[in-house]
Amino acid sequence: MGRLESSASVWGRTFADTGGGLLFLVSLLAWVGSGALSLQEKELIATLNLVTFLPVAATLVPRIKNKFRGVMILAALILEVSVGYLYLDPQGPLTINLGLLILLFPVGLILFGGLLVLLSR
Repeated sequence: MGRLESSASVWGRTFADTGGGLLFLVSLLAWVGSGALSLQEKELIATLNLVTFLPVAATLVPRIKNKFRGVMILAALILEVSVGYLYLDPQGPLTINLGLLILLFPVGLILFGGLLVLLSR
């Protein structure tokens, strides 16, 4: 593995870890900052907390090829976005609210990191 290709893989994993960590902090704030919740809302927040660890877990799995690792990161991102979209519950399709805008930065980091890992050798 060349030096530049290895560097792209390491940077990609770093971006994916950072985005996953930021999403976990956002989900913890949602858990702590919310008041009395129904059982369904508590389950959704717990699911969001667990799902935010998926990109971090994908970067920590040892001895797998970068292409597979990149696919795992991108698949975790799709799952995170779908659960996060359910949690934020916008008023209509394609409604942009503050919660979605806050999630765009960490999601962008994970997407960029996953693509870097996927495209590195």
